[in-house]
Amino acid sequence: MKKILAILLATAMMLALLPATVLAETQSGTWGGIDWSLTDDGTLTIAPTTGTPVPDAKCGKTYEVGAWREAVIYDSTGNGIDIGGWPFDRTKVTKLVIKEGVTSIGSFTAQGFTNLTGEVIIPSTVTYIGQEAFQKSTFTTLTFAEGGTEELCIAQGAFKNLIIETVALPADRPVHLHAWVFNNCHELKSATLPATVTKVWGTNHIDYFKNFEEHSNPTWTNSSEIFAYDEKLETITFGSETVRDMFFANNNGTNRDYVVAYSGVIAYADLQEALDAAAEGDGEVVILKNITLAAGETHTIPAEVTLTIPSGKTLTNKGTIYVVSSGKFDGTLTNVDDGTVIYVYEVTFLADGETIATVYVPSGDDAELPDIPEKAGHSAAWDHDGKNITADT
Repeated sequence: MKKILAILLATAMMLALLPATVLAETQSGTWGGIDWSLTDDGTLTIAPTTGTPVPDAKCGKTYEVGAWREAVIYDSTGNGIDIGGWPFDRTKVTKLVIKEGVTSIGSFTAQGFTNLTGEVIIPSTVTYIGQEAFQKSTFTTLTFAEGGTEELCIAQGAFKNLIIETVALPADRPVHLHAWVFNNCHELKSATLPATVTKVWGTNHIDYFKNFEEHSNPTWTNSSEIFAYDEKLETITFGSETVRDMFFANNNGTNRDYVVAYSGVIAYADLQEALDAAAEGDGEVVILKNITLAAGETHTIPAEVTLTIPSGKTLTNKGTIYVVSSGKFDGTLTNVDDGTVIYVYEVTFLADGETIATVYVPSGDDAELPDIPEKAGHSAAWDHDGKNITADT
């Protein structure tokens, strides 16, 4: 008996020395039309409420099931009322999970998650994302889930001040964009606006309303500046020419936007990249804004590429533009401060039907003649002396 007691005592002492198992604590509650839970490891989960939403005492509004309520709510004149009151500590959120069935994400609701990392997925059931809903949150990947059918309305500045590098809007449902949606995203390099984009509205003081038409005013500006101040932006890819034309009819009105020209359905922040792409594509580059090429800067218009300068836009050249062979301008180019245009022609050397060399020679210059291949029992000479090249030869 004493031996058994000794064993039990020793076992108890060993168990006492083992580290205690700490159960994860989870906070939870209901906010508007969603249920939320936040674990102590920082995972915030948002799901449609399983209960019945009740009027919110701070704003007097009853949210539908699935509606993640606003932190700021606006009246019909555009005056914002801070109803705040996040029921959780935003600084503790490191991962955000938004469940399918959530239908809207209110204004300012998910802003300022300054420790949030990884990917945020917008469910296919979301039809509205409010003004500045995610601004200044620190996740690195934004994804829109497939499978949606209803129009997605994204309000002013919904994703401003993010550190994402790429973004593609959903291609399986209509998308309605208000102004400044991705502005101040200083790491953004590429964006895709699919053929499903149906509206691009300009800036105004109450364009965070989903029912924008009810508050529309013809005196407001058309400049939507969707990607303003995104200085690392390289390309915007459009799903169709219709979306491209609609976008630029209401955008890119100022130097706050970084794309300068388009070729086909891709807009580029670098003019030479657009010209090079046109050589492989439809052969035309259209300037989107007034451009000045700096002294010492060089650009090349490839053969069979037209650089179009639309009426009302200017291309001012202080550097050097090389126009190769059948390349050309359509519009007015202004050379200032020693800016010059040099036409370059293709000279091809053939012997017995085979290409020996191809060189490009500035207009009026001489082509250097290559050696003629040897052929037993024959002598030969080039049929052109290579002097004063002024056309493809």
